[in-house]
Amino acid sequence: MADTYARQFNSFIALEEEYSKYRATMTSHWEGLIKSSEELQDNLKKALQKHDRNTTAKTFPKSLIPPNSRFSKH
Repeated sequence: MADTYARQFNSFIALEEEYSKYRATMTSHWEGLIKSSEELQDNLKKALQKHDRNTTAKTFPKSLIPPNSRFSKH
């Protein structure tokens, strides 16, 4: 009977060790996923800023009122 208890105890110890390794692996993977997500978000922000800088200067006029407008003479 003591032999049965010893095997069960050893099984629980092995199970706990396996779970601990699994948890460490999953934690590492989640941290990597979070880091990748943050890097992707930063890169997308930079790309949008670069895109905005390149398109804004070409599309918006220097003044909102055209230079030969009737409204600018009054």
